[in-house]
Amino acid sequence: NRADNEREQLKSLLQDDLTLDLRQSSLIDRLKTMQTSEGGWQWFPGMPHNTCVTMEIVETLLRTSRQCPAVKADISPLLKRALTYLNNMADKEMAQLKKQKAKSLPSLWIHYLYISSMSGQSLTPAGKYMLSLLQKNALQDNLYDKSLAACVLHANKRDTESADIIKSLMEHTVTRPDMGRYFDGKKVKIDDVKNKRH
Repeated sequence: NRADNEREQLKSLLQDDLTLDLRQSSLIDRLKTMQTSEGGWQWFPGMPHNTCVTMEIVETLLRTSRQCPAVKADISPLLKRALTYLNNMADKEMAQLKKQKAKSLPSLWIHYLYISSMSGQSLTPAGKYMLSLLQKNALQDNLYDKSLAACVLHANKRDTESADIIKSLMEHTVTRPDMGRYFDGKKVKIDDVKNKRH
């Protein structure tokens, strides 16, 4: 009857939630195991830590922490160590950029600033230096990096510069009543939208 069917459906939902909880716990445990003593992650066990891999994992964990508050307590220690690792790597990168007298910020470190903004942490001296490079040349970046730059600048109260980037992005779009707004392939080179972080 209907009551039995509803009872079975509820039982199934509860089992699915339990399975999901166990799967989340297992994945978090694996991340704990694979996190290096420096706080980063590597491609495979036994390999050295990798800045790019760590950034991808940190971004995913930050999003997970926002959308799944139940796992925030488990994720927070991982994030704290990983953000310390990234800040340390940013210090080393800043030294190289200054040595090279860099005039623009590499894509990987635009991603670092984006993650820093997402995490809510205050910018380190290296982060502030990188932000100054980003402000100078963000309009020259590919579309993906421009999108990140707009978010970073807005989060750091550089609203005028952020608005300029958004205006530049919009110039690569077209609007159709049946499709809405989208990036037009005729206007955009494939290199403009490729993720060049790696």
